[in-house]
Amino acid sequence: MASSLPVAGIGISTVENIPVFHYDPGGMAFRVILACRGSPLFECSDFDICAYGSPAAFQPHMVGVGEIVRRAVWSGADMIVFEGLEPCKCLDRETLEAARGEGLHVAVRTFGSGCPAGLEPDVIIYDDIHEYAEDPSIILDLQSSLERSIRAGNSWVEVNAYIPDPRTARIAGLLEILGGKLYPLHVHVANHMGGGPVRSLYEKARRVLPHLYIHNPTYPYLETYCPACGKPVAMREEGVLLKLEAREGRCWNCGAEIPFHGRIRDKTPRRIIQLTGGGRWMHPLELKAIGRLFSSRTSGRRDSGSPSRASPDG
Repeated sequence: MASSLPVAGIGISTVENIPVFHYDPGGMAFRVILACRGSPLFECSDFDICAYGSPAAFQPHMVGVGEIVRRAVWSGADMIVFEGLEPCKCLDRETLEAARGEGLHVAVRTFGSGCPAGLEPDVIIYDDIHEYAEDPSIILDLQSSLERSIRAGNSWVEVNAYIPDPRTARIAGLLEILGGKLYPLHVHVANHMGGGPVRSLYEKARRVLPHLYIHNPTYPYLETYCPACGKPVAMREEGVLLKLEAREGRCWNCGAEIPFHGRIRDKTPRRIIQLTGGGRWMHPLELKAIGRLFSSRTSGRRDSGSPSRASPDG
């Protein structure tokens, strides 16, 4: 196992704020930005994600893997998310298993070429930002990597596409890869162009991709609908699960499969919203403060059915 990792930022957020909608819905994520290839990558004016790791633009520090896992455990998180350009370059299988051994699901969020064979997180989150990348090497054949991950089928996949305007052609490549499958596509639209084009994009794309989500402050489309009967299954605001109605991963109305995985809640608990504020970032050297923050607010409690955990300071 890697003894330490180059950490550029530590965050806590709702799972939906990452956003991941179908794995650990209603849960909390402990987020670790890894500086595996330098930062920032490039900048654009439309999305914070384009200047990674804004808003946690810290100088990286080497932090022990055991320390990261202990703090993630004590936070009460459901999931630990390793983020960055190519976080898999810093990770090994033993590090992922160390987190799993403490009851954490493991996600990797990447701009790059995904994870090699043998390194299989529970979730891979692909950030497709090719619309903004001046240097093609930044993206590194992301769509080919996405296809490989889907064929392998060892990790749940969710994709974020960042586009300047709601033209369907901008996500055509992703629709071709994901079309007809149950993996979600989150489309982040900078300019809604009055709203009508956003609605048009949503309706056209959902004909080939049942779990499509549009992220725009003015015209969001964040609900999950059953692809069989069309009934709403999950309702959300940005970063928060308001209501989920699925019985053992199936539609409450017709029984069709709806791909929710991990620890499933019917909504984001109030305590998670209060602790994270949607999303909170810290300097890597503030890791020890996490124990004090959560001990004062949660007293080590987790949601019913989850294992109890001890304070890393004790």
